[in-house]
Amino acid sequence: MAVTDIGNERHIVKTYSSGMVNNHGMRGRAKKSAETSDKVKKHNEKITIRNLCWLMQLNFCEGDYNISLHYYASGDRPADEWQAQKNVAAFCKVLKKWCKLNKPSDYTLNYLYCTHTTKSRGAIHHHMILPKDIPLHIIQQLWSVWGSVSVGRSLYKDNDYYNLARYWVADPQHQAHPKGMRSYIPSHGLRRPVTVREIVPAKTWRINPKAPKGWAIKAETLYNGVDVYGYPYQSYTLVKISDVRID
Repeated sequence: MAVTDIGNERHIVKTYSSGMVNNHGMRGRAKKSAETSDKVKKHNEKITIRNLCWLMQLNFCEGDYNISLHYYASGDRPADEWQAQKNVAAFCKVLKKWCKLNKPSDYTLNYLYCTHTTKSRGAIHHHMILPKDIPLHIIQQLWSVWGSVSVGRSLYKDNDYYNLARYWVADPQHQAHPKGMRSYIPSHGLRRPVTVREIVPAKTWRINPKAPKGWAIKAETLYNGVDVYGYPYQSYTLVKISDVRID
């Protein structure tokens, strides 16, 4: 069992260990098939979304910018996503230079970005998270070499960024990335989650797990499937009861 605490949330991942298969209603290793391959692909996508969500939660806070970088319709548009990512890298370089001149000497620029191409129009653009202590007009000015900046809903207090991470990684309105391209790019120095792993008795594995006292399971996060090797896999998120919102 792997346990990762981030703020008021506790993320649980349980994977197969010898002796657990065929106990408690679990099946053994899945046979190789097209269906299994599809499940593995979905599993890997889920892990990517989760890891991105954690980076957002750990490194950004309420009010930070959630922006989109667009290209001028009449300008020098990138030929593909590889070229587009080079443009963002160049933008980050000049933004770091601005920070070096205008921020304290120990300031570190944190950011996350992804590149998308819409299926309907084939328009390449970027989504980016930047800290709110950089003036918006500076961001707009520096990106104006390539295009315009639009500002979406800023990051919010509850730090529940799963939907935003899922949009970045798996939105069906965007084309698949070229082979070998990462789903998102983080800046160097971002804080990473600390995960504690331990071996627990097989009897603790339940298809419908029970939350410990003082915690509640976020129902939409419960996942039962297989890992990349075809063995049983389960993940879910606990949230402190005192922090659960009542709509």
